[in-house]
Amino acid sequence: MSKRRDKKARKKVVVRQKANLERAFEPVATPSGVDIREEATKLAREIKQTHSSVERIIWFPDDSELRIIELDPDTIKSPTEEIEPFYFDSTASLPVPSGIAIIRPDEYGDLILPEDWGKWEDGQELKVENE
Repeated sequence: MSKRRDKKARKKVVVRQKANLERAFEPVATPSGVDIREEATKLAREIKQTHSSVERIIWFPDDSELRIIELDPDTIKSPTEEIEPFYFDSTASLPVPSGIAIIRPDEYGDLILPEDWGKWEDGQELKVENE
């Protein structure tokens, strides 16, 4: 690959990362007015409080569903090459439908995401303090 092409490819990655970072702080609200990012952050905080082995939580923004992947080294290796989330209807404690998957950190970026979740680059890490 020429230096020019390599530089162009790196620039695209930087631009994409910057766009993802800017988008990370925009609220994503459902038609009912629920801020999905806020709900994802609350859930991430609860997960970190109850499961100390979870290293990272990745959120995949969507207008109608909360989608997260927990990276936990204590979970078993995925039996397939695809991520298979557990799906839940909305409840009083989580007022938006959700899809939650748990994978090993070494599987991050290698497994196939559910078709409507986008690409790995679309995921945004939810950084929460373990209180």
